[in-house]
Amino acid sequence: MGGEYQANILCQVRDNLPRMNQDNYFALQMFLFYWAYERAGASQGYKIAAVKAVKLYQEMNGGPIEDFIEYYKEFYPDPSDSELRAHNEAKNRSKRREGKEEIELTEPWDIWNKNCNPCFSSGIVNLDISQILSQLQQDLDALDDIFQSINLNGIGPKIKSFFFRDIVYLLLGMGNLFDLLERAPCNYLFLMPIDIWVRKGGEQIIKCAEQPVTIPSDYKDKNKICRLNTKDFEIASKLIILSLENETSPLSVNMGIWYFCSKYVQDERRLRRLFLDEGDTPLSIDTVLANLKKEKYLMGIFGGQRSSLP
Repeated sequence: MGGEYQANILCQVRDNLPRMNQDNYFALQMFLFYWAYERAGASQGYKIAAVKAVKLYQEMNGGPIEDFIEYYKEFYPDPSDSELRAHNEAKNRSKRREGKEEIELTEPWDIWNKNCNPCFSSGIVNLDISQILSQLQQDLDALDDIFQSINLNGIGPKIKSFFFRDIVYLLLGMGNLFDLLERAPCNYLFLMPIDIWVRKGGEQIIKCAEQPVTIPSDYKDKNKICRLNTKDFEIASKLIILSLENETSPLSVNMGIWYFCSKYVQDERRLRRLFLDEGDTPLSIDTVLANLKKEKYLMGIFGGQRSSLP
């Protein structure tokens, strides 16, 4: 499944890597379009506006952050007063149903939660993605510092790991990754994004492990930088350890879990039945593999495709 992610999705980034290395404006557009807004609830309009804003900012020869924000707002305008009132009322209906305190959003851009939008960060115009690519190629041991160098609104550990996983995989290739990271496998934590599907799929894989997995202390030390929550840290760490024990790339495993669960299953209860029997006892590895192959076979050409027409 990791191979399908690489062939069907990552290829779009791979073909543009040379230009990303040379053109930071383009590299910033790529970062904003492919990674920065990949979080639950983010409108596709966010990243479309971001790409346009970067292009216009480039054509205007840069400038202060205030100029960039105005360009962004040109392509993702403020809501009208009536739209804001409708949004507030919809939010408060939900609050009332849940017995929670109602809210009042007074600033128009609160509707898009600018505190979670990287294009409202003061550091967005100074973010040098091309330089980050160069650093990664020269010294992967500096992942700690490079990981922390991206400090933008809405860009948390998952988004950063998502970006670094894909870029490191493409830049270094699997052979170099094994050689470089085997000295400190805990560094894989920087490259293991955990979303709902990696979380759910990873949990099932870990349950099927033949032996309990112990997490070394250096993983816990590294997580002081990665800042994964307790559950996600445990899943990421154990997936790394199990992958390496089976001489498999943790990056490919991470990609593959997401791709299979999100493209071939998309249902937590069905996912459990692929790994566990009716009494929630883990199935044998051979049975699990047969189940996974069957799911993929039944989807046929629809596996990996969009669930609706454009």
